[in-house]
Amino acid sequence: MIYLDHNATTPMDPDVFEAMRPWFMERFEQAYVTQLEDFAQKVLAGQPPSITIDDGISALRIALAATRSAHEKRPVELNEIALSQGA
Repeated sequence: MIYLDHNATTPMDPDVFEAMRPWFMERFEQAYVTQLEDFAQKVLAGQPPSITIDDGISALRIALAATRSAHEKRPVELNEIALSQGA
């Protein structure tokens, strides 16, 4: 089973996934390439990455809030999303 979210609570029909995959990669491919190139350049130059762990945690909190909002059919504030260590 393929899931829409990290917590594996929102199953996705495999046919939907297959239909969405080409569009998803077309839409986001360059963003992934750009991010990886930037990361590699920073590592080689001995500099800190442009995108930090805090950026990743913020993105995760947004995704979790959106998922909760869809499940609960209400707006969810980011301050409602607490991440425990290891999340």
